[in-house]
Parts: sequence; C-alpha cells; structure tokens
Amino acid sequence: MAAAREKTILVVDDMGTVRSAMALHLRNAGYKVVEADGGPAAFQIAAHEPLDLVILDVMMPKMDGFAVLEKLKKDARTEPVPVIMCTAKGLREDVIRGNQLGAVDYIVKPFSKAIVLEKVKRQIGDPPAKAAASKPSSVRIPPVKPSPPSPTSEGGPSAPAPPPAAPSPGAGSGPPPP
Repeated sequence: MAAAREKTILVVDDMGTVRSAMALHLRNAGYKVVEADGGPAAFQIAAHEPLDLVILDVMMPKMDGFAVLEKLKKDARTEPVPVIMCTAKGLREDVIRGNQLGAVDYIVKPFSKAIVLEKVKRQIGDPPAKAAASKPSSVRIPPVKPSPPSPTSEGGPSAPAPPPAAPSPGAGSGPPPP
C-alpha cells in the first residue's frame, strides 16, 4: 500500500510571530506547513507546491488578503484549494466579502490552537499519520481449534463432588444461644 501524501498548508501572514505560531501548531499536529509573508510570496509557493489548504491573513501591506484570495481563486491550480481567512477584526462585512470571494471559513485573532485545528480538520481531515492510526487494524486472528474432550466431560467418569462446607458456629437457623 502506498504511503499517503502529506497534507500541505500554506500560512500567509505578514506578522512573523503570528505566522510562526500558527505554523508550529499545525506542524505539531502532523501537517506539512509552508509559510509566506504576503501575497507575492504566496503566489510563488502556490506555483510550485501542491497545496491542500491556505490560511490567509486579511490585513497585510501591499496586497490585502481579499486581493490574494481573489487571485488564488482565479488560478486553475489554486482555485479548488480551500482558503480559511484569518483576521483580527472579525467584522461581519469582512466575513461576507471573504465568503463571496471563495473563503470557506474564518479564524479570529487571537486564535486558540484547538479552534485552528478543528477548522483545518473540517476542511482537509487529519494528517496522514493520524488518519492511519485511527483506522481499524487489519490484523488477522486465526481461529481457535477446539481441544479434545476431557475424560470428565460428556458422560465420562466424573470426579466426586467436594463435601459441603461445615457451617460456622452461630450460623445456624435457630435463635442465638442465651
């Protein structure tokens, strides 16, 4: 059986600390992560790396996340790749705009590791190592052969039954002695 391909996530954020924290959580969970500090770097990576998911910051200099999302969705290579937007604002208008452009979900900063992983798994599932570990094993257990009947089973001579236990003092059914 061929090994499953690593699931690759592109994290795009102009703030190195945020990008590194997100990438660390994802790597520790078993995903392959590539990082970009903005739109131009993201496009360069997407041109050479098969991606399973993009996590994209909204507020970035030069080219905001909406412009990056729009360009990713117009490229045949990246159009089918789900994009989760990541924002510090979480404004309803931003969510609507992102959804209209093709975003599949939103993460609001500051983010929790549990929320990030839950949203990622919802889009692309567990990383291959975890997915394989959760599948039932294909170990075959051989049938057990019945043992031959013993001389005491099925009408053979039987051993005498043990004698009944002697009652302990005071365990009788009558009233207690005076």
